[in-house]
Amino acid sequence: MVDGILAVREAVGQLLEYRYFLGPRDAELCIVLDEEPPALLISYVEDELRMWIAWCQDRHLATGPKSRILPS
Repeated sequence: MVDGILAVREAVGQLLEYRYFLGPRDAELCIVLDEEPPALLISYVEDELRMWIAWCQDRHLATGPKSRILPS
């Protein structure tokens, strides 16, 4: 899980900097990983950080349960 946490930490910083410096400021943010993270990490990203999360799984893109809901 340590690798997943570090990947998420790096992605969060990068996404927040992109949104702040490049915009748009109201952009929805999504972390994309190359493997499925533990459920606790998915929950952290979706519930605490309020970001979307996705990963590659069997040559398809899988997402966390809340990341499947498209914004209105």
